[in-house]
Amino acid sequence: MAKSPELLKKDYSLSYGRYDMMRKKITQIIAGAFFLSLFLTGCGADVSVIVESIEASTTIEADTEESNAAEAVSASGLAAETPEPAQEPAEEPAITMESTETSAGTETPAPVYTFTDLSAAMYAKSAVNVRDLPSTEGKRIGGLSPNQEVTVTGQCSETGWYRIRYNGGDAYVSNKYIVSEKITSDAAGQASMEQQPGNAESGDIAGGVSIPPTDEDVFQPYYLRDVAEQIFALVNAEREAAGIPALAWSEDAYNVAAQRCIEADGHSGARLGTGENYYAGPRNTASDIHQAWHDSAEHYDNYMSSSYESGAVAVYYNGSQYVAYEVFVMTDSAAAASFIL
Repeated sequence: MAKSPELLKKDYSLSYGRYDMMRKKITQIIAGAFFLSLFLTGCGADVSVIVESIEASTTIEADTEESNAAEAVSASGLAAETPEPAQEPAEEPAITMESTETSAGTETPAPVYTFTDLSAAMYAKSAVNVRDLPSTEGKRIGGLSPNQEVTVTGQCSETGWYRIRYNGGDAYVSNKYIVSEKITSDAAGQASMEQQPGNAESGDIAGGVSIPPTDEDVFQPYYLRDVAEQIFALVNAEREAAGIPALAWSEDAYNVAAQRCIEADGHSGARLGTGENYYAGPRNTASDIHQAWHDSAEHYDNYMSSSYESGAVAVYYNGSQYVAYEVFVMTDSAAAASFIL
């Protein structure tokens, strides 16, 4: 039967008391042995044997008592509390401060161009693009036709391109295509015949005529969709101001108008069921092209007609002039022929 904690504590106290009495008894025995050794030394007895015998006996008794005391403690389930050595505070790990900022992708700074001022009338020796920066990185904003005269106001120190006056502002064109004198028809024809891919590297001279390089500087025809949409908005503004319903933009009509700009045959190729206005010339802004139609009574009446429900405008630069077509889709296709101008 298990003892209660109170009885176990009592047994432990009694065991520890017996152990303490035994310790005192052993101390007395050792002291008596010491005095006995002094007495026997005078008689010539072997003191070491006696002392060893006493120590052995004492050790056995002491071990027995310690064992009994330990067993009593273990049986009671009360472990003697042994003070733990004081622990030094653990050293805190060093804190490494790391930046949480990520290196943001730095934008490439815009190139800085410097110019040497010039003032000269020069000519395009072939069709060439006009850009808003003095390099092929610039946006194409127009073009020059062969032998078109321009006013050169400066030359870029970094790229060699010319700065020119264009549509009332500054623009840039490759210096490879601008010359101080007009190209004669014979020379222009020879240059045209020799501008075949692979005939010469950029800048080579053939028959005394500089052959334009085959790179992005070489002119390619292009559409001005933004200008076309602005013209369409001007048309609708006039129609609405006059109480006429605005036209709906039609991508189908735009595709027709874009094709008509390439054909550029006046009205010979007008599509059945459509009406159209045609323009060809140097103007390339929405207001200028629209004004040209506005100032013509026939063209004005055409785009103001209430017979149209939808349409579109396309503007195209072919290297020598700007071509624009307004194409209108009529509600009555049979009547379309009478509105082709």
